[in-house]
Amino acid sequence: MQKICISFIILLLIFSTQAFALEEWGERNKKINDAISSTLKEYMEPYKSENVPENERIISYDYRGGSYDYSRESEGIFKASINYAVKPYVEENTIWRLEENYLFIEYSIVDGEYIAKNISATPENYDKFLKRFEEYKKNGNESIEIDAIQVEKTEELKSSQIQKMSNIIFIISGITLVVVIAIIIKFKVNCKIKA
Repeated sequence: MQKICISFIILLLIFSTQAFALEEWGERNKKINDAISSTLKEYMEPYKSENVPENERIISYDYRGGSYDYSRESEGIFKASINYAVKPYVEENTIWRLEENYLFIEYSIVDGEYIAKNISATPENYDKFLKRFEEYKKNGNESIEIDAIQVEKTEELKSSQIQKMSNIIFIISGITLVVVIAIIIKFKVNCKIKA
């Protein structure tokens, strides 16, 4: 009977740790989404003003999604590149595309809060890329060394990993439960045979 209680306690611990992990992940995800929404609003709202030239002014904007770089969170740095659409004030606008505009944001993580540090409409090192590209065009087919940048996991990949872990925990818990039930049945049968 003591083994059954221990097994039951282990099952409860497994399920409770899974619930806490999902809750913590959900809170972090909410903070990230709130920070991105706030940053996009801070960046885009001035373009609705009448102080902006008509060819740059917008009527509205709409967040479409993004990708996140979690690789430096332990150092207190989080990066996001987000996609948004705009509805320009006039059709002859000079800086906006209707469906695909990008914003590249670097956040400092301070006491669990995401604070925008750098906001840019161009990716990091874009100016260096353009300079090297111009050199390439001038020099023709000379080879240029390319620095590879590892693509970081997106939110979707993280979600699928959590789902896989949840499935594995569920399967292990189910097997443990079946084993516990089999032990109980065997114990009861042995008790009846001895009686």
